[in-house]
Amino acid sequence: MNRRRLLVLLFALVFCLAACGNDDDGGQSSVDDELEGRTFLAEQVTEDGEERALVTDTMLRIEFTSGEVRANAGCNHLSGPIESTDDGVLTVGGMGGTEMGCSAELHAQDDWIIELFTLSPAWSLDDDRLVLTTDTTEIVLLDRRVADPDRALDGTVWRIDSLVDGTGPDGSVSQYPSDDAWIRLADGRLEGYTGCNSLSGDYTLDDDALVVDQLVQTDVFCGEELGRAEEQIATVLRRAEVAVEARSLWLTGDDAGLGLRADGD
Repeated sequence: MNRRRLLVLLFALVFCLAACGNDDDGGQSSVDDELEGRTFLAEQVTEDGEERALVTDTMLRIEFTSGEVRANAGCNHLSGPIESTDDGVLTVGGMGGTEMGCSAELHAQDDWIIELFTLSPAWSLDDDRLVLTTDTTEIVLLDRRVADPDRALDGTVWRIDSLVDGTGPDGSVSQYPSDDAWIRLADGRLEGYTGCNSLSGDYTLDDDALVVDQLVQTDVFCGEELGRAEEQIATVLRRAEVAVEARSLWLTGDDAGLGLRADGD
């Protein structure tokens, strides 16, 4: 998997943990009920009557949550408070974002997104398809659950991509030290491979928490880096909150987690 793409996806977790931990509306949301809590992926972008191509290997993602609009197109995670969605116009306060070091073309794409929302685009929603328009630009987006549905937790081979240390704004994400690590959950039984040792154990799911009972692992010495990663896997699998979105799986313990990706995606 492309390392830059992985880091962008994983940073989204840290960004979300930080943002979600500080939600305090204190009143009614200004977001239309049809938009609140939904995420959309761009299908088509038109500018001045012609198709505008996004930067290669990027996807424009727009999310409406807790009175905010959040956007990402391969570089920084942008967000701003929604002041109103009345009369079919999306009015957004000042957009801010993370400060990741990306290429010049990705930063330019971020600037274009910020400008789009600054212009208070008109919006219309037809079932799962959202259209945003300004005087020069039209973006057609499809609900993420339709465009990129969640993969099944059971029966899927999940490749371990990353290690997550800490939570919220103090969390950090690092690349898993092997490309061959995976787990599979099926019919109450977990099987897996750390990139060096095999894993197995019985599991239960309790209110979106995965609990593995008596995890068994072979005992080959794999070096210090992979050994530490194996310890984190064992710690997280004792009890982990489960979150599946599209092709990504997050297993999150009290102060550590794992990022995984559906095999073949």
